[in-house]
Amino acid sequence: MIGANSQAAMTVVKDEKTKEISSEFQIKTEAELSNLGHYYRSCPRNKIQAQEKRLMEKTLLSKVGPKEKEHQRKKILRNFFAWNAKQMRTDPKEIKFWNWIKTLNPDNVYSDERFKSMSYEFLDRLLSKSIFRETMSHWLSIYEPSLEAGDEDQKTRHFISFIRSCISIKDTVNSKKENFIADHNIEITFDEVKSNSSLKITQKQPISAGCYFEIKCTNPSCSLLKAKEFVYLGNGGTFEYLNEAQSCVCRECRAPVSVFNVGFLSCKWAFKGNTTDGQYVEFPVDLCTGYTNLDEIKLHSWMWLQIKTCDLTSEENDFITGLVVGSFQDQTIPKKKYKKRKEISSETTCEDSGQEKGMNIELDSGTQFSADMISQGVQTADETDPSFSLRFQFKRDLDNIKRQISEIAFNTYKNEQTIAALKEEYRRLTENGQKKDV
Repeated sequence: MIGANSQAAMTVVKDEKTKEISSEFQIKTEAELSNLGHYYRSCPRNKIQAQEKRLMEKTLLSKVGPKEKEHQRKKILRNFFAWNAKQMRTDPKEIKFWNWIKTLNPDNVYSDERFKSMSYEFLDRLLSKSIFRETMSHWLSIYEPSLEAGDEDQKTRHFISFIRSCISIKDTVNSKKENFIADHNIEITFDEVKSNSSLKITQKQPISAGCYFEIKCTNPSCSLLKAKEFVYLGNGGTFEYLNEAQSCVCRECRAPVSVFNVGFLSCKWAFKGNTTDGQYVEFPVDLCTGYTNLDEIKLHSWMWLQIKTCDLTSEENDFITGLVVGSFQDQTIPKKKYKKRKEISSETTCEDSGQEKGMNIELDSGTQFSADMISQGVQTADETDPSFSLRFQFKRDLDNIKRQISEIAFNTYKNEQTIAALKEEYRRLTENGQKKDV
């Protein structure tokens, strides 16, 4: 009888361990990793974008702490969206615009395009649109007078001042850019579209200057399902949007993908096309450094759409590089304060580290990197470094593997303890003459 109970106990322990391991050791797909939040940016800031963020937040962070800053951003944006949803609009262009904004809202859980939180990137994306800046400025003039004299409302005033400063900077940058393009008579001539039927494979991030499609794989069995990827179209040519979109395939499953936006990296560009309602649309020449989105194409359905990109001249590159920083009165860039991660001591047990210090990664070229070397490199890296994104992705994947090994080692140790206890119980029963089959 006791032997039967011991066998049942072992079965229960085995089932519990199986459930525990199966729940804890499911390897995340790249799509799941891409949805971890805005801290895992698929397209890291370049040097200019990092400087812009530090300059924008410099005054704000001298008055409120980082956590309070996040709280105020969420509160103000949610209050704004609640007010904006009640506004009656008749202009079709504005209706389409605000419907598109809804797809980006982190609170819209039904949208695949939503941001993962009310992050700085989310607010910056919104403030890059003139319609949003005008509407936000109008709402702030209504909302701010309702604030009282309490400490919480005073922090809200600081954040409102930050938003107004951002709006002013965005307007100044756009005005300077338009004047530069007009003064230098910068134009783009559309060439004859060259048909290109070769397959275009997706990639994780934009690398080379030029035009990109932003896509998502729709194959339910693909590990990249709904993960944001990029397809490089090229630079210095004219691209037909609808034709190019048909030749894009997923790098993982080679299935056709869904194109949901267009972006540009460090180039000058323009587009023109006809909408399905017979409207001709032409977007003027624009310059960009770093990666920027062409969200305007999402506001129409297209019969045809052509996009042309060109390399920046040295003069254009110098102008666009210094444009943002030059738009601030105080151009002193505060240094980024990186928080050093906790180091694992040599006394750490397998429960904590999974013997991770002995791990090495061997690449195809034969070069070996230890886990400690990679961790140290990523911790001290500057996100403006072009190779930062690749190392960050490598470090994240490595941390995931190390975590799994650590948990496997710890669960193995607990299983061995359970087996040892059952063996001791079996030995005691045998010595008492109560031996049963287990």
